[in-house]
Order: sequence, then structure tokens, then C-alpha cells
Amino acid sequence: MSHSEKTIIDVLHAKYAGNSKFRIPNVFLFRWESDFFVQKDNGYCYEFEIKISKSDFRRDAAKTEKISILQTGGFIRKEKTLLMIDNKWQFDDEGQLIYENNDEPKQAKRPNKFYYVVPEGMITKFDVPEYSGLIYVTETGTKTIKEAPFLHRDKLDLHPELCNKFYWYWLNQRDKNDQLEREIKMLRQKLEAS
Repeated sequence: MSHSEKTIIDVLHAKYAGNSKFRIPNVFLFRWESDFFVQKDNGYCYEFEIKISKSDFRRDAAKTEKISILQTGGFIRKEKTLLMIDNKWQFDDEGQLIYENNDEPKQAKRPNKFYYVVPEGMITKFDVPEYSGLIYVTETGTKTIKEAPFLHRDKLDLHPELCNKFYWYWLNQRDKNDQLEREIKMLRQKLEAS
């Protein structure tokens, strides 16, 4: 059986249906989009990165900020900012603005556990980073190949973010329903007129 991201999301929904408060696909809760997010009944948050090809899996190695956050809880953004002292821009001897490196570590939220979820046999447990687990999607469901270690044991309060996500999802669905009702009404009027 060939798996798509959608079929894998459906399998994950079924797997966590009985022991989670929230299950959300394709959501921004951290500094990146999570393919699938679960907050379990015990309060721990799991993130699932779905990969359907080896090349897609290998491309994750380029996500250095995400890797740093998952490994350490922080990241260093290599960026330069204009140097300002006493609210005045600083210039060098040639009249050029002076930049300073901003290498202060920044803290960021991260899930309690992080898993790669792939079609059975696509990669092995030796391919995934030490901070992640590995789940195979099989013909009959899932098989945990490598249990993800806890990245931390803090229980995140994501209720404000989740409430916002759910509100906008509800609003979008309501608008779609309203549009469908208008279309149904218009079709009924056309049928009655003919």
C-alpha cells in the first residue's frame, strides 16, 4: 500500500483517538509547522514529522534552527543588527553603518517528544537523530521502531494558541457551510423555476 501524508495523518488520528486531549494536523504551535500534533491526556505534547520519501527525510537535516530547538530548547539566529548606542546609529570612519552580531541564544517552545513517521521500512532507527523516535505506518496501523526520548518534562500550556487555532478553523468551516447553504438554496430555486 502506498501512503500519502493524508493517509498517515488518518492513521495517527486513529492511534491517538483514545488517549489525547487534542489531535491537530498541519498546525503552527512552535517555530515551524507540525505535520501532526498531539497533546495527550497526561499533558505531554508529541510532534510527528511525516516523511513519505527518503529525499524528503534527508532534507530535514537543513532545518538547523528546528534541530537546535529540538536538541537544546534554544537556538542562535546568525543575524546582524545595526549598532545603536544612546538611540543613535553608529558609523565607522568611512561613514558606513556599523553592524553587530546578535548571537544571543533564544529560547523556544518545543514538544515533549518528537517522532518521524514513515512508510514501513523506508528508513531505520539508525537514520533518525537521537532526539527523535521512529514510527512505521504498516498495512494494519503503526509500529513503534524507536521510542522517542523526552526532550523535557514540562507540561506546556498551549490553551491560548489552541483556542485561537480552533476558533479560526471553526470560523472557516462556518463560512464554508454558509456558502454551501447559499448554493443549495440557489439550486433549489432553479429546480422550482424549471
